Amino acid sequence: EDEAFPRAEAAARKAIELDPNLAEGHRALAFPSFWWKRDVVTARREFERAIALNPNDGTAHLWYANALIYIGDNAKAVAEINRAQELEPSSSSVRADKGKILYSAGKKDEALALLRQMKRNEPAFVSPHRYLAQIYFAESDYPEYLLEAEETARLVHKPDDLEQVEAEKKGFARDGAQGMFQNMFVAQKALYEKEKLPAYVLAETSAVLGNKSEALQYL
Repeated sequence: EDEAFPRAEAAARKAIELDPNLAEGHRALAFPSFWWKRDVVTARREFERAIALNPNDGTAHLWYANALIYIGDNAKAVAEINRAQELEPSSSSVRADKGKILYSAGKKDEALALLRQMKRNEPAFVSPHRYLAQIYFAESDYPEYLLEAEETARLVHKPDDLEQVEAEKKGFARDGAQGMFQNMFVAQKALYEKEKLPAYVLAETSAVLGNKSEALQYL
């Protein structure tokens, strides 16, 4: 990411310099502006410009929807993901992201119905499993979270993730949610020490376990 985002930004700016009316250039600039620089003002301006230049660019609507839901502009995010789906009705990625966005927008039942249907119809597609795991975790439905997290790790072929889920399952079987989080922290710490996980993840788990001083240290 440290190398990819600056290169992507530089290429996008060069494209816009060569052709200010190139919709893809503005779309490409919006992405690193939001996800790398966290420059919401520039990102929104560039997404809007890209869509104004090419209203039928499904990718621009999809990327914009994901940015909007992240900053809490729920109504516009849902409108943008619906437009992306109209433009790309066969896209599994758009449908899966719609499920995630619907949940974040407070439409829990609709989100779960969509993602569960996708899981049944496309069991090898990872996004529905990943998003369902996130939703079940947020809802404190840990048995379902563990099932979906395990399937996600299996589908993306990440042994470290699978090992962490196995540890969480053992902790949950031993001592419920508290055991799950204790084992989660141990597994995360091992990954952190190998520089495979950022410190803020451990801070979150420490906070859940009630270890406030430890959480602050990781932050």
